[in-house]
Amino acid sequence: LYYGGDLFASAFRLYFTFDYLGLADNVFILDGGLKNWINAELKTSVDTFSLKSTAPGQLNFKVNSAVLADKNDVKEIIGNEEVRIIDARRDAFYTGEKDGDGRYKRPGHIAGAKNITWLDLIDENQKIKSSDKLRRYFIDQEIFGGQKIITYCHVGLRATVLYTIAKCLGHSTKMYDGSYNEWDRLDDSYGVDYTFDNK
Repeated sequence: LYYGGDLFASAFRLYFTFDYLGLADNVFILDGGLKNWINAELKTSVDTFSLKSTAPGQLNFKVNSAVLADKNDVKEIIGNEEVRIIDARRDAFYTGEKDGDGRYKRPGHIAGAKNITWLDLIDENQKIKSSDKLRRYFIDQEIFGGQKIITYCHVGLRATVLYTIAKCLGHSTKMYDGSYNEWDRLDDSYGVDYTFDNK
């Protein structure tokens, strides 16, 4: 998988989809995407291909629902020290400083969640940072080897960057696909924290 523009999270979302379908062992992401491929002066093509009708093949999915968390899964593990919830959004959304131009009724983050912004894991060339640097981001948020992780963002796109990298670092990982857009609309038993003081 590779991405052609600047929204590299789209390739990670597609990887997550293959993981859900049980096919991730045969899927790879091109680090740095098309932009770095071109910068390295590697071969590209402008050829187009016509699709031809053929006899149907067979693709056997083995749906791996264990990679998904829903709102009640997240609610149940709040306060469980063996599982970390990670908010992949920019820190201004995490703290509650930004409310998505009024989209969020309860600005802030899921109660107890840590924050590792998805953009921090990729360098200025859109390449994934070294494993040592990545582990440091996790350790700084008190996330250590062996801990289970649930990632989320606004709508379940950027969270897949955290999901994929946490998985590569050896964590047992799930992604809350409803993410904050769903959580914000739930009742107050689905807790929200914020750290921004607008007074």
